[in-house]
Amino acid sequence: MKPSTYRVVLSSIYNLSGLQIILLHYFALPLISLIMFLLIAFDSHQSYSRILLGTITTSGIATSMGIVNASSVYDQNIGIYDDILSIRPRFSKYWLPKLIIAGVVSAIEVLILAGDFISSQ
Repeated sequence: MKPSTYRVVLSSIYNLSGLQIILLHYFALPLISLIMFLLIAFDSHQSYSRILLGTITTSGIATSMGIVNASSVYDQNIGIYDDILSIRPRFSKYWLPKLIIAGVVSAIEVLILAGDFISSQ
């Protein structure tokens, strides 16, 4: 696969268009989500670590799905999605770069949030 394929996918994802947007979507919002789940679970008699790990995992999955979705919607908006589906490119040419970028971004987000979780233990 060519590096240009990854550059095109990266440029099609609005959430990765600037440092402020990246910090908001992949650090601040998941951190707020963690805090909200902890506040909700504050009165319960469950293990906080299970709630935190579940929230971190859910956040990573949602990030991956959001990135693949945003990239596909961008393709639809510029009018190439139907053309791509009509020529049926190989999986490695169209979907794999989207999935790799989504996996890398969500892994980084999970590592940052897990680092916060581990340091709070």
